[in-house]
Amino acid sequence: VTSSATGTICSGVAQNYQITGGVSGTTFSWGRAVVPGISNAVTSGQLSNPITETLINTTTSPIDVVYLITPYTSSGGNNCFGDVFTYTVTVNPLPTVSCPANIAVTAAAGECSALVPFVATATGTPAPTVTYKIGETVIASPHVFGLGSHTVDVSATNSCGTATCSFTVTVNLTNRQPVANAGGPYHVNNDEGVTLSGSASSDPDASCGDAIAAYAWDFDG
Repeated sequence: VTSSATGTICSGVAQNYQITGGVSGTTFSWGRAVVPGISNAVTSGQLSNPITETLINTTTSPIDVVYLITPYTSSGGNNCFGDVFTYTVTVNPLPTVSCPANIAVTAAAGECSALVPFVATATGTPAPTVTYKIGETVIASPHVFGLGSHTVDVSATNSCGTATCSFTVTVNLTNRQPVANAGGPYHVNNDEGVTLSGSASSDPDASCGDAIAAYAWDFDG
């Protein structure tokens, strides 16, 4: 056998290993044992060439699978067998990614946003590239999130594929008390009505979208 003794594939992707030999008319018989972490059953006595078997790696680590290839020629009803050739293919796992739990924080008083760190855990060979996005915008940790809830989409990508997950970051407002201003002073004649106005009252968090919800008046005496 003159073809390569090693190879690398991705889990779930069909091989295309062409067996070659130094003698014209050679036939190749091949097989492999059951391998822990590989879901495929044992196979033997296969004559197809190239080898196009799809191997499934159920782990998060690369696994070597050994094929035993026997070359032989036939003449006059007799087979002449050559030395058994060992072909080792490394089956890389598909990438995986695990997102953090949903995050909820409270912005500092007077702030309309918060700086939030986060990290997702990815596995794969080759090591996957992890990307964080809000919509189509790529972000990195730590990131400044505005008030409200934000969905962060995470992808882990390498040559074997892409894995995804998502989590939410919620930033709550530190809601400070409004400042009441009753207006006035008011001057009114006896038995006449008066209009009171609290319009000069203010909400210190107005810049963050907060507003005074209601007014209540209390008269002493």
